[in-house]
Amino acid sequence: MAFVPRCLVAPFLVLITGAASAQIVPEPPFVGQQSDSFETQTSGIFTPCIQGRVFNNTADLCDPAGSMAHITTSWGFMCSIFPQSGAKLFGSGGGPAIYTFDVPATRFGGFFGTNAGVPDATIEFYDTNGNLISSHLATIPATCGWTWNGWRVTGGSAIKSIKIIGLNSFGGGFIDLDSMEVDYGTPCPLPTTYCTPKTNSLGCTPTLSSNGTPSATAPSGMTLFAGNVRNQKPGLLLYSTTGRAATAFGGGLLCLQLPVRRSIVLNSGGSALPASDCSGVYAIDMNSFGRGALGGHPLASLSVPGTVVDCQFWGVDPGFPSPNAVTLSEGIEFVVCP
Repeated sequence: MAFVPRCLVAPFLVLITGAASAQIVPEPPFVGQQSDSFETQTSGIFTPCIQGRVFNNTADLCDPAGSMAHITTSWGFMCSIFPQSGAKLFGSGGGPAIYTFDVPATRFGGFFGTNAGVPDATIEFYDTNGNLISSHLATIPATCGWTWNGWRVTGGSAIKSIKIIGLNSFGGGFIDLDSMEVDYGTPCPLPTTYCTPKTNSLGCTPTLSSNGTPSATAPSGMTLFAGNVRNQKPGLLLYSTTGRAATAFGGGLLCLQLPVRRSIVLNSGGSALPASDCSGVYAIDMNSFGRGALGGHPLASLSVPGTVVDCQFWGVDPGFPSPNAVTLSEGIEFVVCP
């Protein structure tokens, strides 16, 4: 077939310690179905659980071990911590903080801090039967500052409760929370790769990967990468919503069904010219592209939950004679989530 993008014819921490079946992965910052910065809850008192509940009355946040869950405008201990946003933050002074959701959660995250002088926390995720699904390490510098930590379910059981355990000698408390986010509902599946990439004229095979969650509403946060490509070469992302393929094209395979759409023009970067190597990386945030923030003419269906999208990176490779002077990655398929 003879498909060539018109604009280019001439010229890519988490420690997972849970069971092998765990299907919870890190998640970059997102805006969830429910958000909570603790601005409406009563402050200044220590209780087993936060009065007024959290996440718009859809969850409880408790310190059952020490009965010292509280909302405060600041909290001093080894250092003083202040809200990440707004006027209030949450802290647990007696033991681990525990979230319990009315409806099991599929995505959870927010800003974590500590004023105990000891960094980090263990985050344990439990299902509706109280079984441990997975355990992760939250990165929390001991500076009284704030660091985002987030996770999502990619399959298996959703999250009924979460235990947040500080790695200190004070009973696991003194982990502070603010600007928290949660999603309830069906887990968003992980993107999957398929098809066969084309080895380029320097003998390198492109590597395809993704980071983040494809979303119909998020302004950013889902990036596709093609590494091990030729440096300083123009390229783009081909995409389709009509399914997978494996059709002879450009000396390799086109991994998408027609009709094929294209992204904005990308550049692989990498080593400066006149070097010629495989240090290049093509990258594009598909949430940003889908919302129109990068320009181009994205399909409206990139902003519709449930849309199945197949993608493949295309680039210039002058080491092959025309019409095969192109780089082709393998394909990747993802579902647009809410």
